[in-house]
Amino acid sequence: MMTSPKRPNKHVIAGIGLVLLAAASALFSGCAGYQVGTRPPEGVKTVYIAPPVNRSGEPMIESRIMHEITRELQQDGTFALASESGADARLEIVLRDYRLQPLAYEDVEEARTREYRMKIRADVTLRRTESGAVIAERAGVLGESDFFVNAPLGGIDLPSSKRIGLIPAAQDLAENIIDAVVERW
Repeated sequence: MMTSPKRPNKHVIAGIGLVLLAAASALFSGCAGYQVGTRPPEGVKTVYIAPPVNRSGEPMIESRIMHEITRELQQDGTFALASESGADARLEIVLRDYRLQPLAYEDVEEARTREYRMKIRADVTLRRTESGAVIAERAGVLGESDFFVNAPLGGIDLPSSKRIGLIPAAQDLAENIIDAVVERW
């Protein structure tokens, strides 16, 4: 003889419903003051990106970083880009450090590096154009990426690999720079 599965008691179902309702209420009440997106500081809608100052010791990286910061600022959408004379604020970037850290070696005896981590550090300041007052400032913003060198396999040499590795490192730095100045308020 087959028995039908036992149905849960109405009071148990009602109790579970109340517990779920209370949990959802507690969860969403904590978000009552939360706002989606960022709000720029009062009176700042447009930004001029000053050409980065390169004190890193690695020549020519500032042009790639400028390109990535411009792209990231446009993608973020918090500010519109403007000319220096028409901007509410000025974003200043000083590239302080560029390092290659060996991660993996081709052969222990030859000590030929196969994989590197590229690290770029920058100091960033966002200031009002009119007064020069600092809106946001962050030192030591980091961008990094890992890349391979495959010269022994007939692939890419170190200078070419560095140029390829610079793209994701500059993208990471640009994202971190925009986050650093936007999250300040």
